[in-house]
Amino acid sequence: MILDTGTCSIYKLTNTAAKGDQPNEIPVLIVTGWYGELSFESSPFQYTESLEQVEIVQRIRVLQNRSIQNKAVVKFGNDQYSVERVFHGVDKESGELISDLSLSKVVNAYAIS
Repeated sequence: MILDTGTCSIYKLTNTAAKGDQPNEIPVLIVTGWYGELSFESSPFQYTESLEQVEIVQRIRVLQNRSIQNKAVVKFGNDQYSVERVFHGVDKESGELISDLSLSKVVNAYAIS
């Protein structure tokens, strides 16, 4: 698959609060690079491990980066998404190492420049 849809930035959330304080998560950049759009089911609701129902609004493929984990934040332009599921594998066409990300829309956007 050719990753030519556009570029995105992927951030991990890091808690900067001292022990015992209220959590303060800030986004820390993992990688910026090209992505490709993937198709997904027409009924995109899925249950997470905590039985929380989330709506998958987009699926993308990026070059493999095992630092990308669930709850990472992906930014395209001004839009932010939360990673609900990550699949690290191999592209069947090219043999390239890839990461497929299932994304939900972030409700409260993080301060990312």
